[in-house]
Amino acid sequence: MKIAILGGSFNPVHLGHVALAQSVVDQLSYDKILLIPALMSPLKQGHNYVSAEHRVRMLELAFREKSWAEVSSCEVNRKGPSYTYKTIEYLYDQYDFQGKPGLIVGDDWVEGFSRWKNVEDIVARTDLIVARREGGQERFPYPCSFLKNPVVTVSSTEIREEVQSGKRVDHLVPGPVAEYIGRHGLYQS
Repeated sequence: MKIAILGGSFNPVHLGHVALAQSVVDQLSYDKILLIPALMSPLKQGHNYVSAEHRVRMLELAFREKSWAEVSSCEVNRKGPSYTYKTIEYLYDQYDFQGKPGLIVGDDWVEGFSRWKNVEDIVARTDLIVARREGGQERFPYPCSFLKNPVVTVSSTEIREEVQSGKRVDHLVPGPVAEYIGRHGLYQS
């Protein structure tokens, strides 16, 4: 099975995440995309996190109709900072890959990718997929595939701010996620 990993805060998951995952399936013929929410990103501290349980549930709702999607709580269950190299070790123990798993990285992480913990291990054990977000693909210094995904200019920060301002976000997140945010009063203070 050809598997790719899309990790992140997903605080909340939005239409850009869905479009990105769909592009990987369509363009690179992956059979499964593992969506892995971080418990605590070592690179994003204090970003108005809602509980991991809410973020996992929103991911499940956002991707429920995608047969190729699977939400994994492995980083949430592991506790502590969510280091990618540890997640990759876990996935090698749990899944039977065809080749190496793909690791989807937005080009907004190009500058800081070399500072990721155990980056050489990550590079050796995955097929890196660099997605367009800010136009920095050409500067990525590691072997990778460049995705020609549509750039969806939406951010989780923008969504949280819209919710705090009392605005609708159903044009930024999948419908079931917008309903879930409202029903649970997420991001309102």
